[in-house]
Amino acid sequence: MRINDNDQITSWGLMILIFSYMVGFGILRLPHTVVKFAGHNGWLAIIAAGGIAALGIYLYTYLGQMFPEKTFISYSRELVGPLFGGILVLILVGNWLIVASYEVWATIEFSRVYLLKRTPDALLAFGVIILFIPFLRSGIEPLTRSVSIIFVITTGIIFSLIITAAFWGDYTQIQPIGQFIEFKSFIKAIRGASLPFLGFELIGIFFPYVNHKNHKKRIFKKNLLVVAFVITLYTVLTIVCIAYFGAGEMSYLTWPTVALFRSIDMPIKILERIEMPFIGIWVLAAFTTFAIGIEASIIALTELFKFREMKFWVVIIIPFIFIMVLLRENIVVGIKLTKKLTEIFFAYAIVVPLFLLLVAKIRGKGQKIDN
Repeated sequence: MRINDNDQITSWGLMILIFSYMVGFGILRLPHTVVKFAGHNGWLAIIAAGGIAALGIYLYTYLGQMFPEKTFISYSRELVGPLFGGILVLILVGNWLIVASYEVWATIEFSRVYLLKRTPDALLAFGVIILFIPFLRSGIEPLTRSVSIIFVITTGIIFSLIITAAFWGDYTQIQPIGQFIEFKSFIKAIRGASLPFLGFELIGIFFPYVNHKNHKKRIFKKNLLVVAFVITLYTVLTIVCIAYFGAGEMSYLTWPTVALFRSIDMPIKILERIEMPFIGIWVLAAFTTFAIGIEASIIALTELFKFREMKFWVVIIIPFIFIMVLLRENIVVGIKLTKKLTEIFFAYAIVVPLFLLLVAKIRGKGQKIDN
């Protein structure tokens, strides 16, 4: 695989890409999902789902170190054959395109409710998608730099709003911790918490683009920090929501995060509607998830079908997403469909690298890893 200078990134850059992909639509919906199934203990399901994602990071990182110059596309086909390996890759791409479509979809829905109420859906969809054009084959490194800037803005504002909201909650609402959990309900909560932690599979695409061997050796610990950071973000947010609304009311709030920030009564009125900065930065976060997923899909399809030009796939992918967005029926149907598909893919994203690692060990493929 040939890597251009503008496609090389650092291990920190890979961290930013993974984090930015994970923090998207889930920040609006996750507290409701886990509380619906696990009650006031829903935040424990987030930690459990994050632990499973950490396993996924280990598996993809280990495979990347065994095949440091190859992407998931290359070593999967080498290990299990071109046909079966190609199917594994297409499933990955399918998930990224579904998530990308849904990020655009959710952005449109929120724009119509809070920002641009009378703007046609087609125009909103075109506006979101057209923002990706400047990143089109500018390279992974420019995309990473842009995402890094958005990362600083979004995390700063999100944590500022969470800290502000934290002073208004009743934290006896999360007690007794760990009691009254039904096993089946807790498993459902973990499945519901899987969506925000998808993104660790991107290591299989971007690992070869890390520009230094020493960075690749230390990459697991840094990527583990990503999961720890995301777990902290979502756990604290969910606890604050439970403390503010209570588990009973939370189970009926479709968008508890937005409701939380709308309910904050600031002693000094800096903004008329304090939830507006949050909605604005969420739109940025949703766009980064979209852009990273599209970039990964283009790289995967180009390598899989051995095309020289990546622009060919843009001609196919962008209209496909545009049509997917406009054919939606309503937000509730979209949420349920995306939830089911991502739950299946979360399990798939864990099982596949484990399977490939076993095949590599049995066949004696790949480099030995220095401990």
